[in-house]
Formats: sequence, C-alpha cells, structure tokens
Amino acid sequence: MQPTMKISKSDFQFMKVVGRGSFGKVYLVKKKDKPDVPLALKVLDKNVVSKRNLMIKTQAERDILEKITSPFIVKLHYAF
Repeated sequence: MQPTMKISKSDFQFMKVVGRGSFGKVYLVKKKDKPDVPLALKVLDKNVVSKRNLMIKTQAERDILEKITSPFIVKLHYAF
C-alpha cells in the first residue's frame, strides 16, 4: 500500500459485480492508469456497518490485510 497517494472510486473502471455480502459488494475493477491488471474492489455500505456496530471489525479486517502476506489471502493494494 502507498499511504501518501490519494485514491478514490473514480480511479477505477467497474467491470462487474463478483460477490455480494450482507453489508457490501465486491466488484471486478481495473485501475484506470493500469488497465491490464484486474483487481477486486470491496465497497461497504457505511450506514449498515455503522448500524450493526461493525466499525471495529471492518477496521481490523483492513489492518490484517495490510500486514499479512500469504499466497492464500488476497493482497491489499489500496484502502480508502
């Protein structure tokens, strides 16, 4: 992850929905400046996360994905 780089949803081209969960969706996307690299982008509904008191759990998931390196777990490239 590159913490000094500002990034947003507008930096990605959304291709299709590849998964749905109880408080979000996962999309197949391509970063506009690197269109040859497919990525997965998880979008959470902040209202649902907040109502269900899941802020701490979602932050923990983000922190773990940022630190872990495993061939069996997806790599976190960006978080915003």
